[in-house]
This record gives sequence, structure tokens and C-alpha cells, in this order.
Amino acid sequence: MLYSIPVARHSLRIPPKARHISGKFPLLVFIIVWTISRYIAKITGMITEQPITLIIFDMDGVIADTTEGHKRAWKEYLTRYDRPLSDSEFLSFYGSNNEEIYNTLFPGHNFSAAELHQMSEDKETLFRRRYGGQITTYPGFFEFLDNCDTMGIPMAVGSSANRANVDFVLEELGITRRFIATVSSDDVEFAKPEPDIFLKAVSLARGDKKTTLVIEDSPIGIKAAHSAGIPVAGLTTTHPADKIIGADLIVNDFFELMNEWYHTSELCPGPGVA
Repeated sequence: MLYSIPVARHSLRIPPKARHISGKFPLLVFIIVWTISRYIAKITGMITEQPITLIIFDMDGVIADTTEGHKRAWKEYLTRYDRPLSDSEFLSFYGSNNEEIYNTLFPGHNFSAAELHQMSEDKETLFRRRYGGQITTYPGFFEFLDNCDTMGIPMAVGSSANRANVDFVLEELGITRRFIATVSSDDVEFAKPEPDIFLKAVSLARGDKKTTLVIEDSPIGIKAAHSAGIPVAGLTTTHPADKIIGADLIVNDFFELMNEWYHTSELCPGPGVA
């Protein structure tokens, strides 16, 4: 086993969590609780350390720094309906698919499937028109991809965005061919927070969810990963750490993820370590 990370909750080392929690609770109390939970997990067979064989990336807020772009596109689009949108309201649904978002924004309106589809297409067309040539990513992302390629770990994308947006963003960043599979909300019956997107990504990649790692930025996506039975690393790119505490590991960027990946196993090197 050359590259590994604990694949069960409670099996992570203390420092990542302690950084976010110690400000609220005495560190000693946290260490005691963590140690007890780890012991219980071990004796009940919950802790297994296995090599990662597949990584699934969410797209918006993980691969691409598009959160602000989507927020502006939503606000601009909703002016057609005289519907204001606050930043907090936007963050509450960010990560869901558009059909669910419209039903949330307009409760009581019985939109037909055709109407919802057209509204979704209109909003995403607006996003692509406004932000072509402006898509950027996060610190350490390309280095992380390079390290995964070096280690021979296949990668996939699992996004609640529609197919046109997934293709658009990956092409804008020039990384389409780096993924063995890409799954959008158009490819499944139920989008996040249901597990379908991640389960289909695992299936298309011919992976094993027990040795897969999902990388997410939203509570909705983290819930989807856990519903699929897949461990998940949460990035604080969109939400603060206390909003994504359901993640098995919380990091600020891909450089930190690579560092934590290395240190979660004392015997097995992480990305970029020979």
C-alpha cells in the first residue's frame, strides 16, 4: 500500500479538526472526546486504512472559483421576475440543481418540467456568456492534479451543474481530458443532496466507493457524499469551516489537503512524496 488515507469518519488525526474547534472548546476536552470516539470506532471495525483508488471532485467551488459568478448571474437573471436574492439565500441553495432552486425561490408556483428546464437553460446561458474567459481555480489545484496523475490515481467530476456548464468550465480550464468520468445533473434522475451523482461517477470510473474520496465545498454536496457512503474532504472555499463540519476532513485549499493527506498516515506517503 503506497498511498493511503483513513476512509472512515473518526479516523482522522487531531490537528485538522482541532484547528477549527479549539477556539470554541478546550483542546483537552476535544482530545479526550476524539480519543474515545476513535477507540469505539476501532473496536467496532469502523476504522480501515486503505489506498485511495479514485478521487471525485465537485466542480463549482472546488475545481472552479465560480461562486461569485453564479451569484451575480442568479441575481441578474431573477430581475426578470422582480425577485431579489440575498447573499445568504444564495449560499443556502448553492450546490443544488436549478430545478430545485426555482421551486425554493418561488414556493407555490407549479412550474412544469419544460418550464423549469427552460428557466435553468436561460440562467446558465447567461452565466456562460458573462464569464467566458474568466474562469479561474484555487491554490494548489493543478499541483494536486499533477500529483494524482503521478500516483496513478484516476479522477472524476461529480457536479450538480448541467452538462453544458460542466463541459464549459472544464474546457475553459483546459482539463477535460484529465478526468476518467464526468457526471452532471443531466446524467441522473436525482441531483445532490441525493447520492446519485457520486454513485454514477464511481460506476463510470469502475471504482470502489470504499476507496474513493470526494472533494466538496457545500453542505449539500457533503450530505450527498455521505449518503453515497463515500468519505469527503471539505474545502472552505465557499463556506466557513463551521458550516461544513460534516466533512471527514476540513482544509482551506489543495496545498493544505496534500499536506493533511501526507500526515494522516505515518507509514504511507501522500501526494508528491516519493
